[in-house]
Amino acid sequence: MWFSQQIPPASSEKPYFTLTKHVVGLTEDDLQLLSGKLTFTVQKSNNSSFTDPETVKTYTP
Repeated sequence: MWFSQQIPPASSEKPYFTLTKHVVGLTEDDLQLLSGKLTFTVQKSNNSSFTDPETVKTYTP
């Protein structure tokens, strides 16, 4: 367990968070058409305003 207001130490085995998106109103056909077009991009920046992000990895499920 981690009881802190600080971000936990980095780990190559487990991400800091899990992102979940719930979408309603799509038919099964809509879902099949869109599922191949999803892309998730992980970026990092060296400043708090995120003005010059660097892509770390791109995931396509």
